[in-house]
Amino acid sequence: MPELDDAPPRPDQKLCITQQEFETACSSLLEKIFTATDRALNDYVEAIQERDRVSVDRLTSLDEVILVGGATRMPMIRRRLERLFVGKRLNESIDADRAVAAGAAVKAAAIPTSQVRFNREKELKAIFRIRSMYRNYNA
Repeated sequence: MPELDDAPPRPDQKLCITQQEFETACSSLLEKIFTATDRALNDYVEAIQERDRVSVDRLTSLDEVILVGGATRMPMIRRRLERLFVGKRLNESIDADRAVAAGAAVKAAAIPTSQVRFNREKELKAIFRIRSMYRNYNA
């Protein structure tokens, strides 16, 4: 990695690094992402097996992989997904950022109001707006 001096960064300051240097710097993030991906796949398989009472292979049961979240724009993430999901279509047709926002709304809508603890009234109002938007969207 290029060395940075101890001076505070300036708004006009630029740092040039190679793709390899960037990927090395992000390697721990990559592992966290794929730990979460693996957990999601395992949860999916468990849910299908419980529902259908049948053994399911976690990869062959998928039709496609929908890419969501900003990290899916990174070439290193895409390469690893292509290796993990050999032969599966990586679907990029959904706006990655909107999909994350929609997922957060779904999670928020699933939290019982009695379990929501906020220190500020503003945050609570925002959650209720999100829940309302989600319910109206699915109506």
